[in-house]
Amino acid sequence: MRGVVILGLGLLVACKREPQRAPAPSKPELPAELRIPDPPKPSTRRGGWVGIKLGEPKSDGSAIVGVPITAMYAGSPAAQADLRVGDVLSAIGGRVVRSTIEIHQLLREHPSGSAVRLGILRGNSPLDVELTLGGPLEAFAAYSGGCERGSAGECNDLAALLAEGTLGSVESAKATTLFERACASGAVHACYNLGLNLLDGSGTEKDATRARQLFRQACEGEIALSCQRLAMELGLGPDTRPLLERACKGKVGSACTQLGVSWATSGDREKAAGAFLDGCAALDGTGCLNAGLAMKHAIGAAYDPERAKALYQKACELGEYRACER
Repeated sequence: MRGVVILGLGLLVACKREPQRAPAPSKPELPAELRIPDPPKPSTRRGGWVGIKLGEPKSDGSAIVGVPITAMYAGSPAAQADLRVGDVLSAIGGRVVRSTIEIHQLLREHPSGSAVRLGILRGNSPLDVELTLGGPLEAFAAYSGGCERGSAGECNDLAALLAEGTLGSVESAKATTLFERACASGAVHACYNLGLNLLDGSGTEKDATRARQLFRQACEGEIALSCQRLAMELGLGPDTRPLLERACKGKVGSACTQLGVSWATSGDREKAAGAFLDGCAALDGTGCLNAGLAMKHAIGAAYDPERAKALYQKACELGEYRACER
């Protein structure tokens, strides 16, 4: 997966770039019907702008209850909807969220100008809030102002807009310059994004060696997508499994599914089934399909055809169309 990371996450949703080439490793043979995720396909879907910054997932002591809002842009859709710093975002459209990545995945389904309902925890009180998502021009104004004031995070976010062509045209060279500046100023998200540009030569000369160095730097800075990308560049296998484990722990669903495939090819079907379930929980459709197959055929999991059917349905809803016919 190639996803441009926005510092703080939840600022501009759906600013995701998919790889223009499939990962190098070939598909290994798997037991029974277990499936390897298809290579990601380019995405043209863009979501609207919320105008918030998010912190680390919040727990009630036993489980993650949501992700707290740590900052908000004045006049943003979030501010107009009377959201507040300290509120915890717990659901989007009735679907529970446990990480910033899940928030991105769900919000990217809603274009600018559309209404979206958010589940909010304010203190001990649950709230249901509806807001209308803003557009790229509002995001540009907010990010460019922050970048001019020296905010590395907002320079990263501005670069993401330029890299995606969200404002009408792709400006790769300007984006790369801003990613470089933000990375040098300590925004590890920007180091990951810079690595993506170096990998495919967007706005700069290709430099795969430096790209991998940047991916490792961002991975060590807890950017889960970067751990996954580094594993893909080094070659998916037992040696890179720890990278996928870090990415999976960071709620990158496709990384959990890749981890499951890695365990399956090594013969550890129980760990494979567990990883597929983790991928499904993190909204990866192929993970849901694989978990369903594991339960339908008792591959590393107890035989449970009813739960398998429910997993197929969830996979279908998440866009894994191979599950829809089951």
